[in-house]
Amino acid sequence: MQASRELRLWVGVLVAMQMVLAFGAVRLLGRVGPAVERTESGPLTALMAVQDMLAAMAADGLSTEERLEAFGHALSQAQAVVTDVEGQALLDAVVAGHEQALTGDDTARQRVVQQLQQLGEARRGLIARASTRARRLSGGGAWAVVLLSLCTLTLSLLAATRLQRRLLAPVTEMHGLLASLAQGDRYRRWAAGRRSPEFERMGEALNRLLDEHWPRAAVARQELAELDRAALLTLMDGCAEPVFLVSASGVLAAMNAAARARYDGDHGAEWRQVGQQLAKAGSTSVDGCQITALAGRGWLCRAMEAPV
Repeated sequence: MQASRELRLWVGVLVAMQMVLAFGAVRLLGRVGPAVERTESGPLTALMAVQDMLAAMAADGLSTEERLEAFGHALSQAQAVVTDVEGQALLDAVVAGHEQALTGDDTARQRVVQQLQQLGEARRGLIARASTRARRLSGGGAWAVVLLSLCTLTLSLLAATRLQRRLLAPVTEMHGLLASLAQGDRYRRWAAGRRSPEFERMGEALNRLLDEHWPRAAVARQELAELDRAALLTLMDGCAEPVFLVSASGVLAAMNAAARARYDGDHGAEWRQVGQQLAKAGSTSVDGCQITALAGRGWLCRAMEAPV
């Protein structure tokens, strides 16, 4: 059925969008994590090594050998993580002059300190740029997640609207049609519209069924009414005494042969008066007649003798 295929299609689209949203968020976190890790590992380690080298040069309580050893250890750490050309050039200059700087050469000392300060500033710049990239990446990823969420929401609303129009609305309309038929509305029919083909075919079949059924039902009711009247007249003709039927408005609706004989003679006006009296007063007692009420629809009158 096309309706079931359409339902499965929209559910599949929504599930796919949810999967894209979930994997997009995972991908975003996977890219932000390494960016932050790179920010914290290389430049930060080099900056700490620069601080250790400056501390070794400023340590007055250590011997020259101890300061050289501490400086060399920090220098090795910096060389392991500094990979850019500018940083490597500064480290090469530090390597070339650090022994003279630590053995009492003031000029070499000032030059090495200046080079280490330049290297530290360069590392701080790398950290700032890496942090900016990480923030930009996380912000862009967040907006991407928001965009995917909006797309998912839009598709959900579109799917809900389409399913409402093509599946739920026809069911509601069909219920209203059947309720109207149950209440006696013979003229309401299924209205064609933009619905699934299954509902359209069902509505057309129901319209054909109603169009074919109501004429037959009307004919059947007419035949039943004629049969009831024929049976009533036959039963009334079987009575020897006059019997006549008075409608709720007081009109003589039917009578048997004995009643017609008297009606055509002297008693027509009197029986009409009986009918008017019954309709006006709603009474079930009339002199000379045995009255039987017919559930508010009229009276069956049996003339026992000439009415007074």
